[in-house]
Amino acid sequence: MINTKGDTVLQPIYDRIDDFKDSIALVYKDGRAFYIDRQGNEVAYDPKKHPNQKPLDPHISKRIKYIDSWESLLKD
Repeated sequence: MINTKGDTVLQPIYDRIDDFKDSIALVYKDGRAFYIDRQGNEVAYDPKKHPNQKPLDPHISKRIKYIDSWESLLKD
């Protein structure tokens, strides 16, 4: 990820990364989806801290083959 100045703020180690909301972003790496903070640390979803994000589907690792939509990774 780069910022508006063109500086690299997260190294390109993820297969896919979503926009940051409530200071966390959904990422996909090595067949696994999870949330990270702005420093690249894995974080647990907390509905109180991250009201604009959604919890991940608990069976996500069994369902991931090809991501056609981020929405398909989230629990309704």
